[in-house]
Amino acid sequence: MTAAQKHTSTHPAVPPERRTNAHVKVGSKTTPKRYARSGVGPFSLCNRLTAKQAYDQLSVDMKDVFSGSMPYALFLNKFHPARSDRPPLPKLNFTVMLRRELGETTGGYQQGRDTVSDVCRAINVSGVCPSIEFISTENVYINMDGSLAEGDPRDKLKVDASGMAKASNSQSQHSNDGQSSVIITPKWERMRVTMEFKLLAEDVVVDPDTEVEEAERKLQGVVHQTERAHLARGQASTYVLHQFGRQSRTSVTSILILENWARLLRYDHAGVVVSERFDWRANDGELLAEFLSRLEHGTPQEEGIDDSVGDLSVFGGEDSDVVKDARKAMQEFSDGMIAVPITDDAPLRSVECWDDSQLGDDGMPKSRTLIATQPLGLNFSIVGRYTVSFIGYDVEKHCAYWVKDSWPINDPEFTKEGKIYKRLVDAGVPHLAEVECAGEVRWKANKTVQRTRTDEFVKEGWSGLTANVHPLSHYRILFRDIGRPVSKFECTQQLVTALSHAVKAHSVAYEKARVLHRDISPNNILIKRNGDGMLIDWDLALLYANLQKDLTNRKPRMLWRTGTWAFLSVALLRKPFDRTHELSDDLESFFWVLLYVVLRYRYSPGKWIGAASDGDFQAYMLTLFESKSIRADGVTLGGDHKCNFLAMTQDHLTTPELMVLRDVANKNMPLPLRQLILTLRGDLRQFYADVQAAEEAAEIAIAAAELAVNDADDDDGEDDDDDDGDALPEPPRPPVATPSPALPSTIRTIPTRFDTSEYLLARFDEAAAAKWPRRKEPDSSLDRFPFIHLPPQTRQSLQEKSEPVHPTRSDQPQQRRAHDPSNDLRVRPTREQAAEDAKARAGGDYYTLPLPGRSESPRGQKRTRESALESIPEDGEREAKMAKYEMQTITLKRQDAGPPNEVFVRDAEDNIVKDAEGRSKKTEAWSAPGLTRFL
Repeated sequence: MTAAQKHTSTHPAVPPERRTNAHVKVGSKTTPKRYARSGVGPFSLCNRLTAKQAYDQLSVDMKDVFSGSMPYALFLNKFHPARSDRPPLPKLNFTVMLRRELGETTGGYQQGRDTVSDVCRAINVSGVCPSIEFISTENVYINMDGSLAEGDPRDKLKVDASGMAKASNSQSQHSNDGQSSVIITPKWERMRVTMEFKLLAEDVVVDPDTEVEEAERKLQGVVHQTERAHLARGQASTYVLHQFGRQSRTSVTSILILENWARLLRYDHAGVVVSERFDWRANDGELLAEFLSRLEHGTPQEEGIDDSVGDLSVFGGEDSDVVKDARKAMQEFSDGMIAVPITDDAPLRSVECWDDSQLGDDGMPKSRTLIATQPLGLNFSIVGRYTVSFIGYDVEKHCAYWVKDSWPINDPEFTKEGKIYKRLVDAGVPHLAEVECAGEVRWKANKTVQRTRTDEFVKEGWSGLTANVHPLSHYRILFRDIGRPVSKFECTQQLVTALSHAVKAHSVAYEKARVLHRDISPNNILIKRNGDGMLIDWDLALLYANLQKDLTNRKPRMLWRTGTWAFLSVALLRKPFDRTHELSDDLESFFWVLLYVVLRYRYSPGKWIGAASDGDFQAYMLTLFESKSIRADGVTLGGDHKCNFLAMTQDHLTTPELMVLRDVANKNMPLPLRQLILTLRGDLRQFYADVQAAEEAAEIAIAAAELAVNDADDDDGEDDDDDDGDALPEPPRPPVATPSPALPSTIRTIPTRFDTSEYLLARFDEAAAAKWPRRKEPDSSLDRFPFIHLPPQTRQSLQEKSEPVHPTRSDQPQQRRAHDPSNDLRVRPTREQAAEDAKARAGGDYYTLPLPGRSESPRGQKRTRESALESIPEDGEREAKMAKYEMQTITLKRQDAGPPNEVFVRDAEDNIVKDAEGRSKKTEAWSAPGLTRFL
């Protein structure tokens, strides 16, 4: 028996509350969407998460991707093979005893004795891994970004022991007792391995029962379901997520200490492989030292360090001319397109990219090495595509590119995004990002593709039940185009134009290329420098060979997938298993994107216009876009509040409320935008009414067919004389679930406006081409909730320094009283504000009369009509006495009570406009507050 076999445990000391299976409905027609942090994080309206909330969400996302428990020796040999030239293992001399080692019946660690510091000291002094320094950071609380935390520590991260790479400019980071006196804060950029100390009851997994057959064990999950274990699993995963976010990693291994037992957890983007429990203190820490020694002497590929990313030494270092030229080119390329500009001191790196369409003399895809920025964003989950983006510069072509780095599924049934783009371009799809090259990322040592490995072991006999663990491969694609998210529009007309272009791209892709996008969201619709829109991120797209056949006979290729929850259609949220993802679902997503961006980034309902209503408005949008419910079997459903919004029920915004949306400057939403939102809302309401009617008709037809079959069976038994009439009637038969062949469940029997893209595209095109009001200050993007994801202290500080809210001007005194910060009814606007208000309210139906001293019209000449009251005098100006035939300045008297003045609406020829019944049309007259002094 080996040392590992002697000191490993395969039977849990603490049984789990329950085991879990993947709750997936058999016979699903499509891949259901799962509510996951990665699908809501970028757009979530939830306030900044505390550490405990982050642990909870990440643990839920990853509960079905834990594979274990892998024998310890096999774990080391598969992931961290031994090197023959490594030195002998040293002893780890621990001095602090555990409670169980002292014979106590209760577990845990001795109070007043620093177990974590003792373990760090023993490892550092032993020299088992001289390039790694272990530091006790159990009392150091940090924010999510790694900075030293302040305030309530319960909301912060805390790593018990941090195993960090030693600084290159320091020979030794610890003193003779093995304790560091220099570094106290975990540095994610240098973190090699984290070590977390937990109680045995907090074990993240439960070893499968060895007394049952393998087939039965495959039906049992391995994740520990107690609340404390749930949070411990999320905590350990959060630290790994930060390592992935701050380093170029393909995998990460961490250590979990459970009193006198320990586990190794190896994470990649497919899932987690967990070792069996082992005694980490036995034989002077032999098993723990074995892992640390192999980690120290392993290759970058074994440790999970992406060797296609390096420093700038290949280009001559930071101060070389080529790096300076690259920085300048990337700054010009990305100027105004990304949230955080590339500064002169921003850290750069080298990144190798491949082109799978171009092979070299050795038969391998050609590659190029770019000077690149760090990733421009962080991910919210470990597993999945794990997409990041950055700016890269090709030294040979003297050109900058937008680079997308992701981990798509590595399966012949799933087409890589580079090939999807080629298919779209060949079909003539407009408004796409132009691709430079695309290819899988390879290891330098053996030129093999970087792939996940968790999927290799899910079918092993020692592994319990997992779900949705798929092989993934590392992939990079270079784009010649760059754009900013559609939420960063310069005016709402530009927003509608960009969405119109995205709908056009989506339409042509579906009709000509037979490609359905399936991930419509604000981050996937970009605005180029010239204002045109682009539809990007086609890696979740579905390719059809025969459109009609594939729509009716498709089966899911995955148990579930994450989508952008806030913008999914009502049908997909409410019935995730009962229908396929169709064209109408993507078209509906365009509407939710439009509504979300308009509400969050510019216009708000009147009752939530002020800063004091931010909390209520945020809660409303959170309910509308992110509401969900979890069934008893674990399936997450949503869409009810979206359905209620379309139907204008359950306290959702009514049509009159949508018509009077205003921004912080109290300006109305432009008419074309208002009409577009109201029209599409009504169309979708009617769409779901038609769908419901068709479904009810189909159910009636099926029920009628079943009754006809039952009646026929009854008629066949009429002549049976054995029935004496005293027996009880036979109970009714259960309904047959098979639908009628004449009514396929995925095809509606009535036509709707969303069966094709033509109707939606026409509405967006009409709105974009309509006459929009000209404003001195464009209605550009302005985030209503900019402080959501900031720490509370930072959020409060920024709010205290924020600009005061502009005074609200209104014809209704009660509105002024409610919204003027100073509650002063005589707040006087500037001349420009007054002119803009007049233009917006009157729509160009007022005269502008010049002041004395300006160009005057000769007697008898017709006065020209303008669109604003440009003649309002400044403070202190007095009107000169007018000559007999001179035109006087118009001054509108403010009325603090009663209805506003009305004026007749006139056309371009100064004639009064009449309605269909011949009555003269009237409109409200603008009353300028604070001008009574000039009367």
